[in-house]
Amino acid sequence: MADIQIPLAYKMVNKGIVQTNDTNILNSQLRDIQFMKDYYREKADFYGTRLLVRVVHNTSLFPEFGKENCCELKPSNSFDCNILL
Repeated sequence: MADIQIPLAYKMVNKGIVQTNDTNILNSQLRDIQFMKDYYREKADFYGTRLLVRVVHNTSLFPEFGKENCCELKPSNSFDCNILL
């Protein structure tokens, strides 16, 4: 329930990132945009790491990502693997 608050409060539109409430749309400040960037980067890293762990531990289910093809787990960045996230 707590994860739904951020996507409901902020929207990405052609105008940029805006904050919405019942009747108004307000332009976001730089700190709000930085917060949104960090929020979604943290989510992407979390799920990317979970995907890599699953693939590495279940190579029989995913033979195309065997030990010689897949990257090593790097906790700092999950974008270095040949799996398109």
